Order: sequence, then C-alpha cells, then structure tokens
Amino acid sequence: MNTGTATEVGHRMVHVHVAETDSTMQHVRLVATQWPDREFVLLSADFQTAGRGQRGNHWESERGSNLLFSLLFHPRFLAPCRQFALSEICALAVCETLRNAFCEVEGRGAGEADFSVKWPNDIYYGDHKICGMLIEHNVVGGQLDTTVAGVGINVNQQRFESDAPNPISLAQILGSPVSTDRLCREFCVCFLRLYDRLQQGAAPDVHAEYLAHLYWRDGWHPYRDARGFFEARVARVSPDGMLTLCLRDDSERTYAFKEVSHVLGAPSKI
Repeated sequence: MNTGTATEVGHRMVHVHVAETDSTMQHVRLVATQWPDREFVLLSADFQTAGRGQRGNHWESERGSNLLFSLLFHPRFLAPCRQFALSEICALAVCETLRNAFCEVEGRGAGEADFSVKWPNDIYYGDHKICGMLIEHNVVGGQLDTTVAGVGINVNQQRFESDAPNPISLAQILGSPVSTDRLCREFCVCFLRLYDRLQQGAAPDVHAEYLAHLYWRDGWHPYRDARGFFEARVARVSPDGMLTLCLRDDSERTYAFKEVSHVLGAPSKI
C-alpha cells in the first residue's frame, strides 16, 4: 500500500496525500488503520484510476488538476436515521470553501458567489457542476459507526472530455489557477466547525442552512421520475434527506435519492 505523505491537522485529524490511487474511498479505509488515535483521517490524491461518482458513474479528473479526497470519521453520536445531516455538513463545507476562494479574488463580492447544493449533495456554480460527492455509512449494532465522504472538486481543469453535460472548474470561474492544497485546508476548517455544531445539537440550524443553499429552491423547474417529465417546485427536504416536490396541481411527490432527477437545459417557468 502506498502510505503517502502524512500531515497533522491539529490534534484531531491526519491528512495523507498520495500521488495516485484506485479510489480514495477505498484507500482511506486502509490508511485509517494506521492512525487509530485520530478522530478524522483524510486521504487525498493527485489522480485516481477508479474514482466513483453518484449513480455508479466514473468521476472524470485530469491528473494533478483537481482536489480529490475522502474523509473517514466515526459519528457515533448521531442516530442512523439522521445520517443525512452528515451529507449536509459536507456539502455546506464545500460551498463555504468555494465561496471563500471566490471572494478572495479582487473585485468579486459574496453576492456573486453563486454556489449551491443540488439535492442531495452535488455542488453547482450557477447551472454547472463543480463538485460531486459520495457518502457511505457503516452501521454496527444499530449504531452509526463509520462514515466515509468521497469528494471531487473541479479546481484547475480546463477541458472535460467525458459526456457530462455541465462541468465547470474553479479556475474557469476565476480565470486563474487555484492551490488545491489551500482549498483542502480550508475545507477541513469549514467541515470541523460544522461537525462540532452538529455534535453540539445544532442539527436544525444546519438543516436550515442546507435548505437556504439548495439549488432550484425557488420557482418551478423541470424534473423527471419513473412516470416521466413534469414541472414542480421544492416543497421541502426532510431531515432524513427525502425530497418532496409540489406539482402545479398542488399534489406532492416524495422521493429518495435516485428516484427523481433534475432536467438540466430544459426551459423552466418561474
């Protein structure tokens, strides 16, 4: 196993970086056994040969251009039925990290930092995807034991060769390259702050922040489910992560992950 270069992040986290791995989500589980005294273990890589996206898709990333990492931790304070809160804080931490990088550029204000969370946890800039994440949980004895959050952020890539319809990178937005190391450090700060709030009982506030950052949170937009295409507006996202949409006839439909999709590029009516 390539053990990589380890860096202490305070007393709670260790960050291990490798040049290449098959999947950061698989690799971090192995690395974590070498650091049993750390609350969080983060494994980043310049390139991964078998990176996974949502719905089983491959995650495209040019070697050395982007931020690819997985974070392993043990949120045993949280009931399994509330595990979606961990997805929320991961998404919010990425949004805050990108917004901070955006606002550091001269002449760019916070109001222009159009980063949002496309349910359940993709990160968008406008109508373009800048980050995807995949979160896996292990439940032992009815208790949430281990969570691994795999995150891929498009940072410095300029060309995307896959058939993904709407990718964008931070460098394309800002017009200049960005340090992936600095972004990673910023994410750790943002994530730990949100995690501590969650552990201290602020789940309702975190959930409200997630809803405030939701993509297509206002107005009527096109969706598709097993019954076909329809227009709807977001009614709510429950704390367990279920999405409820309100149709134009005032009926509601509630979905788990993968049961409905946003139809990008189709005209919407506000």
